[in-house]
Amino acid sequence: MTNWITQEGYPIIHVTRVENTNQSTITYKLHQEYFLLSQSKVKKNYKWVIPFTYKFDSDPTDKQIIWLNLTDNEIVVPSSKSKWIFGNLDFMGYYRTNYDINNWKLIIKQLKIDHSFFTSTERAALIYDSFTLARVGLIDYPLALDLSSYLNKETEFVPWKSFFKSITYLDNMLSSSSCYGLFQKYCARQINDIYRTLGWNDKGTFMQRLLRNHVIKYASYFEIEDAVKKARTKFDQYMNGTRNSHDAFIMSSIIESLAVGTNSKDALEKIGKILSNGAGAATNSVEYALDQIKSNIKWMPAIR
Repeated sequence: MTNWITQEGYPIIHVTRVENTNQSTITYKLHQEYFLLSQSKVKKNYKWVIPFTYKFDSDPTDKQIIWLNLTDNEIVVPSSKSKWIFGNLDFMGYYRTNYDINNWKLIIKQLKIDHSFFTSTERAALIYDSFTLARVGLIDYPLALDLSSYLNKETEFVPWKSFFKSITYLDNMLSSSSCYGLFQKYCARQINDIYRTLGWNDKGTFMQRLLRNHVIKYASYFEIEDAVKKARTKFDQYMNGTRNSHDAFIMSSIIESLAVGTNSKDALEKIGKILSNGAGAATNSVEYALDQIKSNIKWMPAIR
């Protein structure tokens, strides 16, 4: 436990499949190292005591554990038992997991065939890890984007939250590039099915309502036509003081998503008035919208 307390950061475990010469068994080699998100920092030779939990494609209920005790380790298994491996069950370990390319591709194939093989937390971890590893160059972005393409069948909040968080960096990096339109279309295509399924009626369990909140926000942000039209109507009603109490739960997301494309001084004055009169649960979103619109107005002369 000392290493977890005295060392900064956390590890990444690289999992590599090796075909043994006897062909009756295979070996998964586990190599740990210090994970760095920033490439400007010096990589240190830190090691941790890590409980690596895992399961194979042959049986999702057969959960196992192996320890990396300040070093690397390996898992030897009969060839008939495993085509691929998945580590860090339920994302309980404080480490990231990377696989060889073939293992990644087989995990992606499983997600597309039957994503319920993994728990919702594990699916979220796969999304978050893949985009983070792509960010630091350990895997390619097409692999992470391919993995997330299974989301057209996803209905759980946690994986979607992971996706929305993961694409923020990519969205910022591509926003001024020539390929941003393609990225925007990709995200809209991913979101479209769940947007149509959830609709705008504030109903269902708390987690379903929370998911609807996020989906409407990003559907508007990535310009799904129906979402933008309905969001603008509710946004105008909100600013004109004709608010519908049934929309209270989703108004924060609407305000944030539509403020991104707003550069009207009239909108700025109305948002400021709403804030001064008390915006209630939407206060943080209104403050964000205020700053965003101010920024948009400031940059408009430069764009022209």
